[in-house]
Amino acid sequence: MNELSDNEHMHRLAAGEIAHLAPLYRRWQPKVVALCYGMVGDSTDAADLTHEVFLRLVRYRHTFRGDASFGSWLYTMARRVCLDHVNQNHRRRRALDTVQSDLAIRTPSVGDERLRRVRRAFEQLESDQREVLVLHRIYGLKYREIADLLNSSEGAVRVRAHRALNALRERLQGLEPS
Repeated sequence: MNELSDNEHMHRLAAGEIAHLAPLYRRWQPKVVALCYGMVGDSTDAADLTHEVFLRLVRYRHTFRGDASFGSWLYTMARRVCLDHVNQNHRRRRALDTVQSDLAIRTPSVGDERLRRVRRAFEQLESDQREVLVLHRIYGLKYREIADLLNSSEGAVRVRAHRALNALRERLQGLEPS
Protein backbone atom coordinates (compact mmCIF):
# COMPACT_ATOMS: atom_id res chain seq x y z
CA MET A 1 0.00 0.00 0.00
CA ASN A 2 2.96 2.36 0.62
CA GLU A 3 4.07 2.09 -3.03
CA LEU A 4 1.15 4.29 -4.09
CA SER A 5 1.50 8.03 -4.55
CA ASP A 6 -0.21 10.40 -2.16
CA ASN A 7 -2.78 11.21 -4.84
CA GLU A 8 -3.52 7.50 -5.35
CA HIS A 9 -3.93 6.97 -1.60
CA MET A 10 -6.29 9.94 -1.47
CA HIS A 11 -8.37 8.73 -4.40
CA ARG A 12 -8.75 5.34 -2.73
CA LEU A 13 -9.61 6.99 0.58
CA ALA A 14 -12.22 9.07 -1.24
CA ALA A 15 -13.64 5.82 -2.66
CA GLY A 16 -14.15 4.57 0.90
CA GLU A 17 -10.96 2.56 1.49
CA ILE A 18 -10.25 4.04 4.93
CA ALA A 19 -6.99 2.07 5.35
CA HIS A 20 -5.39 4.55 2.94
CA LEU A 21 -5.57 7.27 5.58
CA ALA A 22 -2.72 5.71 7.60
CA PRO A 23 0.10 6.19 5.06
CA LEU A 24 -1.06 9.74 4.37
CA TYR A 25 -1.17 10.52 8.08
CA ARG A 26 2.28 9.04 8.73
CA ARG A 27 3.84 11.00 5.89
CA TRP A 28 2.07 14.35 6.32
CA GLN A 29 1.33 14.70 10.05
CA PRO A 30 4.76 16.17 10.95
CA LYS A 31 4.50 18.69 8.12
CA VAL A 32 0.98 19.71 9.13
CA VAL A 33 2.07 20.14 12.76
CA ALA A 34 4.98 22.33 11.59
CA LEU A 35 2.70 24.42 9.42
CA CYS A 36 0.11 24.85 12.17
CA TYR A 37 2.78 25.71 14.71
CA GLY A 38 4.25 28.23 12.31
CA MET A 39 0.88 29.88 11.85
CA VAL A 40 -0.43 29.90 15.43
CA GLY A 41 2.78 29.82 17.47
CA ASP A 42 1.50 27.41 20.11
CA SER A 43 2.44 23.73 20.28
CA THR A 44 -0.78 22.59 21.98
CA ASP A 45 -2.97 24.47 19.50
CA ALA A 46 -0.84 23.13 16.62
CA ALA A 47 -1.46 19.54 17.76
CA ASP A 48 -5.20 20.17 18.11
CA LEU A 49 -5.38 21.88 14.74
CA THR A 50 -3.48 19.02 13.11
CA HIS A 51 -6.13 16.60 14.36
CA GLU A 52 -8.81 18.91 12.97
CA VAL A 53 -7.04 18.98 9.58
CA PHE A 54 -7.06 15.19 9.33
CA LEU A 55 -10.68 15.01 10.49
CA ARG A 56 -11.56 17.44 7.71
CA LEU A 57 -9.48 15.40 5.28
CA VAL A 58 -11.72 12.41 5.98
CA ARG A 59 -14.92 14.48 6.08
CA TYR A 60 -14.19 16.24 2.78
CA ARG A 61 -12.34 13.42 1.02
CA HIS A 62 -14.92 13.44 -1.76
CA THR A 63 -13.79 16.97 -2.75
CA PHE A 64 -10.29 15.82 -3.73
CA ARG A 65 -10.13 15.82 -7.51
CA GLY A 66 -6.40 15.41 -7.97
CA ASP A 67 -5.99 18.48 -10.19
CA ALA A 68 -3.25 19.65 -7.84
CA SER A 69 -0.96 17.54 -5.74
CA PHE A 70 -2.25 16.03 -2.53
CA GLY A 71 0.23 18.20 -0.61
CA SER A 72 -1.20 21.40 -2.09
CA TRP A 73 -4.74 20.28 -1.33
CA LEU A 74 -3.81 19.34 2.24
CA TYR A 75 -1.85 22.56 2.77
CA THR A 76 -4.84 24.63 1.65
CA MET A 77 -7.06 22.76 4.09
CA ALA A 78 -4.54 23.14 6.94
CA ARG A 79 -4.14 26.85 6.24
CA ARG A 80 -7.93 27.34 6.38
CA VAL A 81 -8.14 25.44 9.68
CA CYS A 82 -5.42 27.66 11.17
CA LEU A 83 -6.96 30.89 9.87
CA ASP A 84 -10.36 29.80 11.20
CA HIS A 85 -8.76 29.18 14.59
CA VAL A 86 -7.08 32.59 14.66
CA ASN A 87 -10.25 34.37 13.51
CA GLN A 88 -12.53 32.53 15.94
CA ASN A 89 -10.38 33.37 18.93
CA HIS A 90 -9.70 36.99 17.93
CA ARG A 91 -6.36 36.88 19.62
CA ARG A 92 -2.76 37.49 18.79
CA ARG A 93 0.09 35.11 19.39
CA ARG A 94 0.83 34.26 22.99
CA ALA A 95 3.29 36.47 24.84
CA LEU A 96 6.94 35.55 24.38
CA ASP A 97 7.16 34.47 28.04
CA THR A 98 4.48 31.83 27.50
CA VAL A 99 6.15 30.53 24.35
CA GLN A 100 9.48 30.36 26.16
CA SER A 101 7.91 28.33 28.96
CA ASP A 102 6.49 25.94 26.33
CA LEU A 103 10.01 25.48 24.93
CA ALA A 104 11.88 25.33 28.24
CA ILE A 105 11.61 21.62 28.94
CA ARG A 106 15.10 20.81 30.19
CA THR A 107 18.39 22.45 31.02
CA PRO A 108 19.90 23.46 27.71
CA SER A 109 23.20 22.38 26.29
CA VAL A 110 25.01 24.78 23.98
CA GLY A 111 23.18 23.36 20.94
CA ASP A 112 19.83 23.43 22.76
CA GLU A 113 20.34 27.05 23.71
CA ARG A 114 21.06 27.96 20.09
CA LEU A 115 17.89 26.14 19.04
CA ARG A 116 15.91 28.01 21.70
CA ARG A 117 17.22 31.33 20.43
CA VAL A 118 16.19 30.41 16.89
CA ARG A 119 12.73 29.37 18.10
CA ARG A 120 12.32 32.59 20.11
CA ALA A 121 13.38 34.66 17.12
CA PHE A 122 11.03 32.70 14.86
CA GLU A 123 8.14 33.27 17.28
CA GLN A 124 8.73 37.02 17.10
CA LEU A 125 8.17 37.11 13.34
CA GLU A 126 4.85 38.21 11.88
CA SER A 127 2.57 35.27 11.07
CA ASP A 128 2.82 35.85 7.29
CA GLN A 129 6.61 35.77 7.54
CA ARG A 130 6.52 32.53 9.56
CA GLU A 131 4.11 31.03 7.05
CA VAL A 132 6.40 31.66 4.05
CA LEU A 133 9.44 30.31 5.90
CA VAL A 134 7.56 27.17 6.98
CA LEU A 135 6.29 26.55 3.46
CA HIS A 136 9.69 27.06 1.86
CA ARG A 137 12.06 25.62 4.45
CA ILE A 138 9.97 22.86 6.07
CA TYR A 139 7.53 21.92 3.32
CA GLY A 140 10.20 22.47 0.67
CA LEU A 141 7.80 24.27 -1.67
CA LYS A 142 9.19 26.39 -4.46
CA TYR A 143 8.34 30.09 -4.51
CA ARG A 144 6.05 29.55 -7.52
CA GLU A 145 4.05 26.91 -5.59
CA ILE A 146 3.80 29.18 -2.54
CA ALA A 147 2.61 32.04 -4.76
CA ASP A 148 -0.12 29.82 -6.20
CA LEU A 149 -1.25 28.71 -2.75
CA LEU A 150 -1.32 32.28 -1.41
CA ASN A 151 -2.86 33.79 -4.56
CA SER A 152 0.15 36.04 -4.87
CA SER A 153 2.94 36.67 -7.35
CA GLU A 154 6.19 34.75 -7.18
CA GLY A 155 8.07 38.03 -6.80
CA ALA A 156 5.94 39.06 -3.81
CA VAL A 157 6.59 35.70 -2.16
CA ARG A 158 10.34 36.03 -2.78
CA VAL A 159 10.32 39.50 -1.22
CA ARG A 160 8.33 38.25 1.79
CA ALA A 161 10.76 35.34 2.28
CA HIS A 162 13.77 37.65 1.96
CA ARG A 163 12.31 40.08 4.50
CA ALA A 164 11.40 37.23 6.82
CA LEU A 165 14.98 35.89 6.74
CA ASN A 166 16.36 39.38 7.39
CA ALA A 167 13.94 39.87 10.28
CA LEU A 168 14.93 36.47 11.67
CA ARG A 169 18.63 37.41 11.47
CA GLU A 170 17.97 40.71 13.26
CA ARG A 171 16.02 39.01 16.01
CA LEU A 172 18.71 36.36 16.41
CA GLN A 173 21.34 39.05 16.86
CA GLY A 174 19.15 40.60 19.56
CA LEU A 175 18.98 37.24 21.35
CA GLU A 176 22.71 36.54 21.39
CA PRO A 177 23.90 35.37 24.82
CA SER A 178 25.65 38.03 26.83
